[in-house]
Amino acid sequence: DEIQIEKGELVTLLGPSGCGKSTLLRCITGLEQPKSGEIVLDNENIADKPTKDRNIGFVFQQYALFPTM
Repeated sequence: DEIQIEKGELVTLLGPSGCGKSTLLRCITGLEQPKSGEIVLDNENIADKPTKDRNIGFVFQQYALFPTM
């Protein structure tokens, strides 16, 4: 399936536990590699682009800080 989000649109991912919401976000941000397909941002496939160069982030629902922080 294909998801297309236009500039300025707000999108919400809804679904039951285990359906792939977090996996999709992890693939978009580069924390995980997709097994197939493409992630296209501004007409550029960013699937192989390093995480630090994507300028995309999100806040985890449950987060943990390192003990030294």
